[in-house]
Amino acid sequence: MVDRNGQVRAAIIDFALPRRRQPKIAVEWNALHFSQAQPDARITLELTRDQVKAAPEYVEGKPVVVLGALGKLEPLPFE
Repeated sequence: MVDRNGQVRAAIIDFALPRRRQPKIAVEWNALHFSQAQPDARITLELTRDQVKAAPEYVEGKPVVVLGALGKLEPLPFE
């Protein structure tokens, strides 16, 4: 997700797990970790399973609540 100033604010994560439905969630961009040494490496997210489960579902067109790097939930204003 990008704000009106063109700043990346959040990523929408879809945990597509076999035989389980996990809703999409919005995660603060700073919570994602990209490997500089291995460009094709996986992107990691240092949050607990409970923090991810507690995050509200991302629904397009509705107010967005972002799961921050420390597991804190915050509304994402787009002014």
